[in-house]
Amino acid sequence: MDESRRHAAGPHDQLFKRIFRKPAEARALIRAALPASVLEHLDLRTLKPARGEFLNALFKLRAADLLFATRLRGRPAIVWLLFEHKSGIHSSLALQLLNYVVLLLDAWERKYGAKLLPFILPIVVHHGRHPAPEIVSLEDRFDGGAAPELLPWMPSFRVPVFDLNRIRVDELVAHIGPMSERAAVALALMKSIWNDGITDVLKKLGPLLRAVHEGDVDDALQVLIRYVLVAAPQPPPIDELREVMANEVHPETEEVVMTLAEQLRREGREQGREQGREQGREEGARAEAEETLLCILNLRFGAPDANTVSRVSEASLDELRRWRDAAVVVGTLEDVF
Repeated sequence: MDESRRHAAGPHDQLFKRIFRKPAEARALIRAALPASVLEHLDLRTLKPARGEFLNALFKLRAADLLFATRLRGRPAIVWLLFEHKSGIHSSLALQLLNYVVLLLDAWERKYGAKLLPFILPIVVHHGRHPAPEIVSLEDRFDGGAAPELLPWMPSFRVPVFDLNRIRVDELVAHIGPMSERAAVALALMKSIWNDGITDVLKKLGPLLRAVHEGDVDDALQVLIRYVLVAAPQPPPIDELREVMANEVHPETEEVVMTLAEQLRREGREQGREQGREQGREEGARAEAEETLLCILNLRFGAPDANTVSRVSEASLDELRRWRDAAVVVGTLEDVF
């Protein structure tokens, strides 16, 4: 599992998919993540989201984060670039990505038969609390020391890791900012989200955030600010965030911050109400199960003693249901428990 505090569809994945689903931002990330020796073969001007029929192949296992298609320079061959965003590198990652690759190749084979298979380049984008290896390799999962002669017979599969831990914020700004302000800001925030000084990072990103605000046509700035408020372990105070955005970006962004703060408060209240309703439903079900169990015990084994009543009153809902079912069929009170 990832190190992130939230589940896989949490704020980190939401930001990554929202920003990098667009070819311009994906293109900037590809140029930053892949070595020049690979990039020289790719015609990234042709980059576009992969067709649904092949993307759907991944859903048989678990959807990868993003899938793009491009072409080779000077040739019509297809290259798929498979992005997987991680906040922690687990030992099975190489095997997971190999499964994705096999699913895509199988979908291509079934559709086009004898045609040449496409190239598939998985790219892992990592932003966890601790540095990640530069490469994840399936070969590392085999016990080469026990039988090195067998390793050449095993699948060889290596995937580069674009680890934000190894890159400074100013490097991200200088390298990626000219290609895409949104991509640079998103990666810088993902890199810095675990740190206490996220407000200082926003100040450093002021010029890029200003460019995002000026060209914002799909609420990207709101997505970025929301990420800071939701994903940071210690989010900046609203007044502090308002001041930074107004001074470093534009006075209009104060309203964006306040709107988001109110929206998150409403979501929090609604979540609290839903949790209250769920708790109420569970308490009602538990009370009903307790009453039913005590009634069955009384009918079959006589009035329960104080120890039995105390045990029942402290039991979980699952225990009460299991004991209730047992009380109908077992022969003694002891067998119920």
